[in-house]
Amino acid sequence: MTIWARAGFSGKHRFAAKFKEKMRANAVHWRVFLTQKLAILTKKQPRNKLSLAPTIIFIVRCIIGSLKTHLPHFSYNSPKTNFIYTTMSELNTIIQHNEQFVEQGGYAEFFTNKYPEKKLAILSCMDTRMTKLLPAALGLENGDAKIIKNAGAVVSHPWGSVMRSLLVAVFELRVEEIMVIAHYDCGMRGLSSSTFLEKAEAHGIPHDRMDTLRDAGINLDRWLTGFDNVEDSVRDTVKTIKRHPLMPANIPVHGLVIHPTTGKLTLVVDGNTTCAI
Repeated sequence: MTIWARAGFSGKHRFAAKFKEKMRANAVHWRVFLTQKLAILTKKQPRNKLSLAPTIIFIVRCIIGSLKTHLPHFSYNSPKTNFIYTTMSELNTIIQHNEQFVEQGGYAEFFTNKYPEKKLAILSCMDTRMTKLLPAALGLENGDAKIIKNAGAVVSHPWGSVMRSLLVAVFELRVEEIMVIAHYDCGMRGLSSSTFLEKAEAHGIPHDRMDTLRDAGINLDRWLTGFDNVEDSVRDTVKTIKRHPLMPANIPVHGLVIHPTTGKLTLVVDGNTTCAI
């Protein structure tokens, strides 16, 4: 009998299925499972070095599963099964949390409507450091402002979705003021199209597909190039918004840069001045 059979797995497919099933559970669940499995194995097998092999292997497998939770790019290719373990999705965890959130009425404190209380729209960066820091640094509560996020807090095209969202905020959602708030230490600063496309190829995007896009007239190099100076980028974005043919002249558009650690704001453009741009 093989060590896999002694460990309770009859083949690589069964092993993979059991592994994925157990690793989907939360930390408390798999710790209990590991303890129970270890007790069963030590009871069934004679206490000698050879019989500990399946136990040790199983423990290693569980450690690998735990590492995957904390290391997003961790993977392991088992020589026994040729099965590659990849990072599991957060979807199940989020769905489970959401069910509890709704059942417990956690939504009650967030009641508001679709119109921002401060009549304010903010274009910000999608940086994870901004998730809670930005509203806190500005003194905003839920329902105070419309917040639009993208990479770099930029309007790269006057007829793109970001500009459309700002116009919808003004004409449909009673917004009367706009702020562009980028941040220092932004990932878009110095973004290189060549490096970006190399990473795309490493993720399986064929090079000929990029050539096809270029042949179709899409300037990938320009589209995937970031900025050198964040304050200059803010000025350019404010200018694009303010000068848009559908943006009312009475809507002030401000430009600021926030520190990603302290939350300190640096004013770049005061949209209330007559010569803001």
